[in-house]
Amino acid sequence: MLVTRTWAEPLSISEQDLAHFVLDRTDAAVVVCDSRGIVVLANPAALALADADPLGQPFSNAYRLIWARTESNNDAATLPSPFSLDPVLAGEALRRVCLLEKEGQPRREVAVSSAPCKGPGGGLLCCIISMIEVVDAIGVSPDVTAPRQDREETAERKRVEQAQALEQSRSNTSELTAGESGSQTTERTLAEETTRALLRISSKLNSTLDVEATFEILIDEAMRFVGGESGFAGLRTVHGMCMRRFLVNGKSIELEHTWAPGVGIPGWVLEHRAPYVTNDAPRDPFMPHALPFNRDVRNAICTPILGAGGEVVGFFEIRNKAGRAPFTQSDVDFLMALSPIACIAIENAQAYKRISDAEGAVKDSYTQLRALAARLQTIREEERTEIARELHDELGQALTALKMDLVSLAALLPKRNALLRERARAMTDQIDATIKTVRRLSSHLRPVMLDDLGLGPSLEWYAQEFQTRTGIIVESDILQDELALDQSQATALFRIFQETLTNVARHANATRVNAKLELRAGELVLCIQDNGQGFEVDKVRGNRSLGLLGMRERAENVRGTLEIQGAPGQGTIILVTVPLEVGGSTSQVD
Repeated sequence: MLVTRTWAEPLSISEQDLAHFVLDRTDAAVVVCDSRGIVVLANPAALALADADPLGQPFSNAYRLIWARTESNNDAATLPSPFSLDPVLAGEALRRVCLLEKEGQPRREVAVSSAPCKGPGGGLLCCIISMIEVVDAIGVSPDVTAPRQDREETAERKRVEQAQALEQSRSNTSELTAGESGSQTTERTLAEETTRALLRISSKLNSTLDVEATFEILIDEAMRFVGGESGFAGLRTVHGMCMRRFLVNGKSIELEHTWAPGVGIPGWVLEHRAPYVTNDAPRDPFMPHALPFNRDVRNAICTPILGAGGEVVGFFEIRNKAGRAPFTQSDVDFLMALSPIACIAIENAQAYKRISDAEGAVKDSYTQLRALAARLQTIREEERTEIARELHDELGQALTALKMDLVSLAALLPKRNALLRERARAMTDQIDATIKTVRRLSSHLRPVMLDDLGLGPSLEWYAQEFQTRTGIIVESDILQDELALDQSQATALFRIFQETLTNVARHANATRVNAKLELRAGELVLCIQDNGQGFEVDKVRGNRSLGLLGMRERAENVRGTLEIQGAPGQGTIILVTVPLEVGGSTSQVD
C-alpha cells in the first residue's frame, strides 16, 4: 500500500498513476521529496529500507547513505558525505552507488538515482529518488567475504542492468507526465475561459442598476456561453416565479407569466432550490406545453438565483442548445457559478431602486412642504394686507372723526371752565397718539407705499423708521428705478429686509448697517451688512435659525437665493439675489 503525505507543492503527475507505475513496473525503492528535501511519498520498498516512518522527515535523516568509494565510483570523494540531496535540489541529477546503513543490519550497497522534477514555470517541484539494492545473479546480497574483485565485477554488472532499468523508468515517467500535462493544460484552458467569462459577465451586470436591464444582460450572456437560442428570467414574488421579459435570437420581448410553487420548471426550482435540466422537453412532465412560449422547446436548463441565506431570489432559464445538442453538466456548473454573481447584481439594482424611490418620496415631500409654506406665506400676506387696510381705513377714519368731534366739543366749552378744556385737550392728544399707533401697525403689517410707490421707497422708509426707533445708523444705497417686480418678489425682498434689521437690533450689538439694492446682470441684488459681533453660520440653532430659514424660504419661493456670511467679531452679511422677468411673475405659487 502506498503511503503519502500532504504535498507542500502540487505535482504534475497524479499520485494514483505514479503509484500504479511504481508498484507494477519496478522493484526499486522510490521516494519523492518536496522542494525542501522533505519526504512526502514512499512506496513499500522504500519504507523497508528506512529505520522508521520516513514521511515528513528530511531524506538524509530517514535514509543513512554514504557514498561508496569504488573504482566505478571514484568521484565519490568530491561529493558531500554522508549522502545529501543538495545537488539535486539545486537542479542536478545524480546516479551513484552508496552504502546504506540500517540499525541492526550490515551495510548494503544500493544504486541511487535521483533527479529533480520541475514545474510548468521552470521552478523545482519535487525530486524523485530511486534506490535499488545491489544483488548477485541469484538474487541475494553479495558475500562480503568473497574476493573483492569478484564482488566488484558482480556489482558492476548489476549496476549496468539497474541503470538500464532506471533509464526505462525515466522514459515511461516522462511519457506519463507529458500525457497528463496535456490533459491538465486543456482543463486549465477551459477553467481560464470560464473564469474570464464570469468576470466579463459580472462587469456587465454591475454596469447597470436597473433590474430589467440586469435580467436582459444575464440572459443574453448565459445564452451566448452555453449556446442557447432563447431564454428568460424573473424574480420571486409572493405568488411564485414571475417572468417579465423573453429573449429569443437576440430580441427582447415583453412577456409576463407567473409560475406558482411546484408548477412548471420554474415552480419546481422554487420548491427544490436546485437547477432543473431536461433534454427531452416535449415529454417532460414539468413543461406546460399549453403555454404559447413553450412550443418547439427541445431542451432547457432552469437555474435558481440564490441569496446569501440560500433563499430563492429569482431564476433564469436557457432553452434549445444550438445544433440540437444536449445540455451538459458543464453547462449546469457554469450557470450555477453565474447564479451568485446575478444575485449580487439584482440585489444592488433593487437596493438602488429602493433608495431612488425613497429619495423621490423625500424630494416630493420637500417640494410639497415648500409649496405649502409658500402658500401659507401668501395667505399671511393677504391677511396682513386686509388687516392693515381695515386699520388704516376703518379705525383710522373713526379715530379721525372722533378727534374732529372732540375738537368741536372743546371749542364750545366755557373759557372759565379750564379743567374741562384741559381734559378735552388731553383726550385730543391721546387720540392723536392712537392714530399714530394705528398707522405704525398698519405700516408694519403691510406698508401702503409698497403697493403705491414700489420696493425702493419702501426700503428707504423702513430704514429711516428703524434708525429712528433703535438709534442704529442705517446707510442705504437703494435703487429707485422702476423695476419689473411682481407683488410676490417685492413682498419677499421687503420682508427679508425687515427681518434682517430686526435680527440686527436683537442679536448683532451693531452700531451701523449698510444696505444696498442694485441690478447685476439681469438680477436684483439686496446686500445688508452690519458691524456687529457676527456669528458662525453653521452653529446657529434655535429660534434664530428658524428666522434665517424663513428668510431663505422666502427667497427660494421667488426663485431667488439667500447667502449668509458671518464670523465672530466680523459682522454679518445677508446677500439676496432675485431674477427679474419682464412681463411675468417669478413666484412658484399660483
